[in-house]
Amino acid sequence: MRKAAGPFFVVLVFAVYACEGRAFPIIGTMTDSTVTGGTILSSATVRIVDNAYQPNLVNLQSGGIVVWVWDSSATLHNVTFADASQNSPTQSRGTHSVVFGSVGTFDYHCTIHTEMTGSIVVH
Repeated sequence: MRKAAGPFFVVLVFAVYACEGRAFPIIGTMTDSTVTGGTILSSATVRIVDNAYQPNLVNLQSGGIVVWVWDSSATLHNVTFADASQNSPTQSRGTHSVVFGSVGTFDYHCTIHTEMTGSIVVH
């Protein structure tokens, strides 16, 4: 006869996370010593690599800044928002920074590569 592992398993999982110094796991993507997707950041870097924004989701504090960094590829990309004042030029290298002062979700994309999409969620 097989016994259920329910309570023991829950205690084991909690013990593992407690040993890491936190009660619950952090869910998100680790990049440049910051966690995005789970933790609310005051600043973040989004890398443009191949045909992707990495990471493509950032949780940001109101008043926080995001810097997009183009890798050294020769492929042209841009960062395009509904509010054109936040848009980047189309370029193959360089950076683009935006300060997000109001709460909301700000979706962006590359007009050249439609599969390239991202979101900044400002809290």
